[in-house]
Amino acid sequence: MHYTVEHRTTNSIRIRLPKTIGDDRTEAAAALLRKTAGIKKVTRYRATRGLRIDHELPAATLEKLLKELNGETLRMAEEEVHEEREALLERLRHIEDPHILEAALQGHRVDFRELSARKLDPALKRRMRLRILGEAAADLLLPAPVQVAYHAWQIVTLKSL
Repeated sequence: MHYTVEHRTTNSIRIRLPKTIGDDRTEAAAALLRKTAGIKKVTRYRATRGLRIDHELPAATLEKLLKELNGETLRMAEEEVHEEREALLERLRHIEDPHILEAALQGHRVDFRELSARKLDPALKRRMRLRILGEAAADLLLPAPVQVAYHAWQIVTLKSL
Protein backbone atom coordinates (compact mmCIF):
# COMPACT_ATOMS: atom_id res chain seq x y z
CA MET A 1 0.00 0.00 0.00
CA HIS A 2 1.27 3.45 -0.85
CA TYR A 3 1.40 5.99 1.96
CA THR A 4 3.36 8.98 3.14
CA VAL A 5 4.75 9.25 6.66
CA GLU A 6 3.57 12.46 8.31
CA HIS A 7 5.12 11.91 11.76
CA ARG A 8 7.05 9.14 13.46
CA THR A 9 8.17 8.37 17.01
CA THR A 10 9.54 5.17 18.49
CA ASN A 11 6.07 3.81 19.35
CA SER A 12 3.75 5.56 16.91
CA ILE A 13 3.53 6.59 13.31
CA ARG A 14 1.08 8.84 11.52
CA ILE A 15 0.59 8.11 7.83
CA ARG A 16 -1.52 9.60 5.07
CA LEU A 17 -3.08 7.38 2.43
CA PRO A 18 -3.46 8.49 -1.20
CA LYS A 19 -6.67 10.17 -2.39
CA THR A 20 -7.42 7.20 -4.63
CA ILE A 21 -8.17 5.06 -1.57
CA GLY A 22 -11.75 5.61 -0.44
CA ASP A 23 -13.19 5.84 3.07
CA ASP A 24 -14.23 2.18 3.10
CA ARG A 25 -10.73 0.99 2.23
CA THR A 26 -9.22 3.32 4.83
CA GLU A 27 -11.56 1.91 7.47
CA ALA A 28 -10.72 -1.62 6.32
CA ALA A 29 -7.00 -0.89 6.61
CA ALA A 30 -7.51 0.47 10.13
CA ALA A 31 -9.60 -2.56 11.12
CA LEU A 32 -7.00 -4.95 9.71
CA LEU A 33 -4.18 -3.17 11.53
CA ARG A 34 -6.13 -3.19 14.82
CA LYS A 35 -6.22 -7.00 14.66
CA THR A 36 -2.46 -7.27 14.14
CA ALA A 37 -0.26 -8.41 17.03
CA GLY A 38 2.02 -5.66 18.28
CA ILE A 39 -0.32 -2.83 17.34
CA LYS A 40 -1.97 -1.23 20.36
CA LYS A 41 -4.27 1.33 18.77
CA VAL A 42 -5.17 2.70 15.34
CA THR A 43 -6.84 6.09 15.06
CA ARG A 44 -8.40 7.07 11.75
CA TYR A 45 -8.64 10.67 10.56
CA ARG A 46 -11.31 10.92 7.86
CA ALA A 47 -10.62 14.48 6.73
CA THR A 48 -6.98 13.79 5.88
CA ARG A 49 -7.27 10.05 5.07
CA GLY A 50 -4.74 9.52 7.81
CA LEU A 51 -4.00 6.76 10.28
CA ARG A 52 -2.15 7.04 13.57
CA ILE A 53 -0.74 3.70 14.61
CA ASP A 54 0.46 3.14 18.19
CA HIS A 55 2.63 0.03 18.15
CA GLU A 56 5.28 -2.06 19.89
CA LEU A 57 6.93 -3.25 16.67
CA PRO A 58 10.34 -2.43 15.23
CA ALA A 59 10.13 0.26 12.53
CA ALA A 60 11.26 -2.12 9.77
CA THR A 61 8.59 -4.68 10.69
CA LEU A 62 5.86 -2.06 10.70
CA GLU A 63 6.94 -0.67 7.31
CA LYS A 64 7.01 -4.17 5.86
CA LEU A 65 3.52 -4.81 7.26
CA LEU A 66 2.17 -1.57 5.74
CA LYS A 67 3.70 -2.33 2.33
CA GLU A 68 2.15 -5.81 2.34
CA LEU A 69 -1.35 -4.33 2.54
CA ASN A 70 -2.38 -4.61 -1.09
CA GLY A 71 -5.65 -4.10 -2.93
CA GLU A 72 -6.83 -7.70 -2.52
CA THR A 73 -6.12 -7.78 1.22
CA LEU A 74 -7.91 -4.46 1.71
CA ARG A 75 -10.87 -5.62 -0.38
CA MET A 76 -11.26 -8.73 1.79
CA ALA A 77 -10.93 -6.66 4.97
CA GLU A 78 -13.50 -4.20 3.60
CA GLU A 79 -16.00 -7.02 3.04
CA GLU A 80 -15.36 -8.33 6.56
CA VAL A 81 -15.92 -4.86 8.08
CA HIS A 82 -19.12 -4.48 6.05
CA GLU A 83 -20.44 -7.88 7.23
CA GLU A 84 -19.61 -7.09 10.88
CA ARG A 85 -21.35 -3.72 10.59
CA GLU A 86 -24.47 -5.27 9.05
CA ALA A 87 -24.63 -7.90 11.80
CA LEU A 88 -24.24 -5.23 14.48
CA LEU A 89 -26.94 -3.03 12.94
CA GLU A 90 -29.30 -5.99 12.76
CA ARG A 91 -28.80 -6.65 16.48
CA LEU A 92 -29.21 -2.94 17.32
CA ARG A 93 -32.53 -2.79 15.49
CA HIS A 94 -34.22 -4.79 18.25
CA ILE A 95 -32.76 -2.92 21.25
CA GLU A 96 -35.11 -0.40 22.85
CA ASP A 97 -33.33 0.53 26.09
CA PRO A 98 -30.76 3.30 25.46
CA HIS A 99 -28.46 1.97 28.21
CA ILE A 100 -28.30 -1.46 26.61
CA LEU A 101 -27.82 0.20 23.21
CA GLU A 102 -24.89 2.22 24.53
CA ALA A 103 -23.29 -0.91 26.00
CA ALA A 104 -23.78 -2.77 22.71
CA LEU A 105 -22.08 0.05 20.78
CA GLN A 106 -18.95 0.12 22.94
CA GLY A 107 -15.98 -0.92 20.88
CA HIS A 108 -17.82 -0.59 17.58
CA ARG A 109 -17.80 2.25 15.12
CA VAL A 110 -21.26 2.78 13.68
CA ASP A 111 -22.00 5.87 11.66
CA PHE A 112 -25.02 7.98 12.56
CA ARG A 113 -25.97 7.89 8.87
CA GLU A 114 -26.15 4.10 9.01
CA LEU A 115 -28.33 4.10 12.12
CA SER A 116 -30.63 6.80 10.74
CA ALA A 117 -31.07 4.91 7.46
CA ARG A 118 -32.47 1.90 9.31
CA LYS A 119 -36.24 1.68 9.76
CA LEU A 120 -37.73 1.39 13.22
CA ASP A 121 -39.61 -1.67 14.27
CA PRO A 122 -43.38 -0.94 13.78
CA ALA A 123 -44.23 -2.08 17.33
CA LEU A 124 -41.60 0.26 18.76
CA LYS A 125 -42.88 3.10 16.57
CA ARG A 126 -46.42 2.53 17.85
CA ARG A 127 -45.29 2.58 21.51
CA MET A 128 -43.31 5.76 20.90
CA ARG A 129 -46.33 7.46 19.32
CA LEU A 130 -48.55 6.48 22.26
CA ARG A 131 -46.00 7.73 24.76
CA ILE A 132 -45.63 11.08 22.95
CA LEU A 133 -49.40 11.49 22.70
CA GLY A 134 -49.73 10.70 26.42
CA GLU A 135 -47.09 13.31 27.29
CA ALA A 136 -48.78 15.92 25.09
CA ALA A 137 -52.18 15.18 26.61
CA ALA A 138 -50.76 15.48 30.13
CA ASP A 139 -49.22 18.85 29.28
CA LEU A 140 -52.43 20.14 27.71
CA LEU A 141 -54.98 18.87 30.21
CA LEU A 142 -53.28 18.92 33.61
CA PRO A 143 -53.11 22.15 35.61
CA ALA A 144 -49.67 23.79 35.90
CA PRO A 145 -48.83 22.64 39.49
CA VAL A 146 -49.69 19.04 38.61
CA GLN A 147 -47.60 19.28 35.41
CA VAL A 148 -44.60 20.48 37.42
CA ALA A 149 -45.01 17.64 39.91
CA TYR A 150 -45.43 15.10 37.09
CA HIS A 151 -42.28 16.26 35.30
CA ALA A 152 -40.33 16.39 38.57
CA TRP A 153 -41.37 12.79 39.23
CA GLN A 154 -40.16 11.84 35.72
CA ILE A 155 -36.78 13.47 36.36
CA VAL A 156 -36.38 11.69 39.71
CA THR A 157 -37.22 8.30 38.23
CA LEU A 158 -34.89 8.68 35.22
CA LYS A 159 -32.27 5.98 34.93
CA SER A 160 -28.77 7.23 35.61
CA LEU A 161 -26.47 7.56 32.63
